[in-house]
Amino acid sequence: MDVVVVVVFFILALFALVKRWSVPPQELVDDYYKVANVKVWRQEQTIQFGAQKMPVGDISRLAIEGRGKPNKFPTLVLYFVDPNVKEWEIARFPPTRIDEANSVQSLIREAVEKAGGRSLVCLDCFSD
Repeated sequence: MDVVVVVVFFILALFALVKRWSVPPQELVDDYYKVANVKVWRQEQTIQFGAQKMPVGDISRLAIEGRGKPNKFPTLVLYFVDPNVKEWEIARFPPTRIDEANSVQSLIREAVEKAGGRSLVCLDCFSD
């Protein structure tokens, strides 16, 4: 009986983790693009992640890196030109969904360019 309870708890926790990191498709809502956990504002030419907002011109690159302990998960990371600004970890994906990480990376790059930002360098630094 205890084993069943532990297994059910583990499955529910795993489902919650996958659901939390699931990334919705790009969505255009009036004045901004919403991709994953970021909004790219067209008129203001800014990118927003949570309460943080930066000009799209300050973005230097967008990378998929292996982050996390003990296992490395594909993580979408946004870097800025200013070295004093900490990078943003936008989304983390299960290793089996690396294709989705690549798609989200492309959608964010496209949204930034449409908002007036320069063409982003996109890197895939994730390796097993």
